[in-house]
Amino acid sequence: MFKKYWVYVLFFFSISFFIYKKFIYRVKPLDYKIVELPNGWGYEILENNKVFISQTTIPATVGYQVFKSKKEAKAIANLVITKMEINKKGMPNITFEELDSCNISYTK
Repeated sequence: MFKKYWVYVLFFFSISFFIYKKFIYRVKPLDYKIVELPNGWGYEILENNKVFISQTTIPATVGYQVFKSKKEAKAIANLVITKMEINKKGMPNITFEELDSCNISYTK
């Protein structure tokens, strides 16, 4: 009879662990770090304090164009994090309209 209860206890802990890992532990805090480059600025998106995205150029632009200031890099890093938190799937895309709305200076 004691063995029968062990099965129930083991089953309960297994289900509890599964629920914890699937729903509660999934929260992954996102952060950014502004990085200085030889001729401008870039950013890194950190997930659980590990580099997830390293962006050394302005996204959506052609060629090697870097952010002119920390403020520009910070604005787009915040936008990327917001999009990642909303979408939860895949990599975020930055459009020219979003670059313009953040007052990012770039060449088309």
